[in-house]
Amino acid sequence: MSASGLGSSGGLRVLVTGASGLLGCNAALSWLGDFEVVPTYGSRSVDLPGAFALDLGASGASDVLAATYPDVIVHCAAATDVGRCEREPEWARRANVDATRAAAEAARDSGARLIHISTDAVFDGRTGGYSEDDAPRPVNEYARTKLEAEGVALETAQKCLVVRTNIFGWSPVAGRGLAEWLFRQLSDGCKVTGFADTFFSPVLVNDLAVLLRVLVTNPATGILHVAGRDRMSKYDFARRLATACDLDAELIAQGSMADAMLATPRPRDTSLDCTRAERLGLRLPGIDSALSEFASLGSSGWSQRLRSLAKGDDDA
Repeated sequence: MSASGLGSSGGLRVLVTGASGLLGCNAALSWLGDFEVVPTYGSRSVDLPGAFALDLGASGASDVLAATYPDVIVHCAAATDVGRCEREPEWARRANVDATRAAAEAARDSGARLIHISTDAVFDGRTGGYSEDDAPRPVNEYARTKLEAEGVALETAQKCLVVRTNIFGWSPVAGRGLAEWLFRQLSDGCKVTGFADTFFSPVLVNDLAVLLRVLVTNPATGILHVAGRDRMSKYDFARRLATACDLDAELIAQGSMADAMLATPRPRDTSLDCTRAERLGLRLPGIDSALSEFASLGSSGWSQRLRSLAKGDDDA
């Protein structure tokens, strides 16, 4: 990977798929002053300038994307409902693999760079601290389709960067994601359980949007881990979120994923080694500043602004 190419956007035309989802909406909205953003969405619409609907799993989707003449395609669209992916593997494959193939073919045919957003869930979670050189071993259908999508992206697009991450933040759809669910439950005075034996390195979606903005103007290719600087348990994350949002941390009980009897298997430790990203000049945020920003965004109306843009409740 090369760290050269950092600099101004130069009027880049950036196509964002999944622009009504957690990452796609936050990124597209924050990039409007930096790039010429072209947002696309699936069955849930989003009220962003120039946004249009497109079924990425349908025949001809790549031609539609290529016809927008993007300089960069940031492929955020994905099926992230782990339980549904397990129950409906063909649905997961269409949303994660076929859609990625369309984005990659569009990048290839238009000469655009592809930044494909993947997940830390491609690892089996036995060790944690995974680098880009560690072998992925997915343990559920969601992760298997995301790993296959990585291969499709890298093999098809001539200029491709796969970004593995784990995000949290305010979503266009209320209640989506761990952080917002915790915030709602604790705000209502409900008791919750945090897994003390499950670890990750979460990054605030708004911070990831800033980091991706740098990567949009960087020619790096291959696989890159971009996550938060801190590894922590889901229990610790919940406690820190409560403190940052001035909520009652005593409502959070310490639990174990091993005792939860989850229907779909999940990896225990997907924390990421992001040394390569730091060598590219990316400044990875710590969890305390990220949670402080999460709380600030929640009180400043950012979440309400996101809600006003998206219509519907299906996958982006």
